[in-house]
Amino acid sequence: MSKLARRMRTVWVAALILSLSACSSYIQSRGPTLPQDARWAVAVPDNLTSAMNADLLLQQMLGTALAQRDITAKPYPNAVRVYQAPSLASAIGWARSNGIQYVVASTIGEWGYRGNGKGGPAIGVTLVVIRAADQQVLWQASGARSDWAGRGLDVTALKVAKKLVDDIPLQRR
Repeated sequence: MSKLARRMRTVWVAALILSLSACSSYIQSRGPTLPQDARWAVAVPDNLTSAMNADLLLQQMLGTALAQRDITAKPYPNAVRVYQAPSLASAIGWARSNGIQYVVASTIGEWGYRGNGKGGPAIGVTLVVIRAADQQVLWQASGARSDWAGRGLDVTALKVAKKLVDDIPLQRR
């Protein structure tokens, strides 16, 4: 085997190992098909991590992922937020008073880097769709992903947000 062939094989094996080091897991409930053309809102996520502003970043990412599925979702106003996100009950009350039918709420369980910042990014999020009228959870899913070192935290978070939103059962217009 030539030197070039051995090098190419080494590079291929290294690429395979790197691709396998990214790991993700997703689960979701069954739920009704939801109307895409309804009025939707995105609540400020409940951030259970020490990562400041992860909730606001995720709220924006979820809004973008919903827009990609042709859902115009109004973000819950967070300008009044001082030290913690507004409660989900206040977000649902706001949604009802604004004629919004469905609220996308979420919880961030993990948002950071493995190994004290030296490893790859790791994200864990739970997403729920709530009917504002009666506060019933219609659909929920959880997703977690870790990537290799050098991958951006935002890239990994966006992958999780997009995958979760893509799994919401929607009725096309």
